[in-house]
Amino acid sequence: MTTDYRDLCRVTDAAYQGDLAKMQEMAREESNLRATLDDLDRQLRESLGGAIEGDAPWRAIGADEAWRKWLMRRRAEVNMQLARVLARKAEAVATLKRSFARKQVSEDILAMKQEEARLQARRAY
Repeated sequence: MTTDYRDLCRVTDAAYQGDLAKMQEMAREESNLRATLDDLDRQLRESLGGAIEGDAPWRAIGADEAWRKWLMRRRAEVNMQLARVLARKAEAVATLKRSFARKQVSEDILAMKQEEARLQARRAY
């Protein structure tokens, strides 16, 4: 009978490990998007700093303003991607919590059944 519980533990552990891997992938994706946002913010600050210093040739043809507009559009796109990832991550957290709880319960049941078997074996002697 304990082999059934061991199998249950293996299955719940595999499910937990799969959910954990998904969560880690989302965390990496979130981290990459946040790094992209930081880079875009840095570029925007630098472009604004250049306007103060007087980048006359760029300003004369409007390239500085076009660059800033592109940065702002790109930043909005990345923010939307980040929002989607964070929404998926919130759902994944709930799934991970459930699979972790199932894993813990199956391990507790196995330990309890093993203890019962040990006690019964002891009584038999």
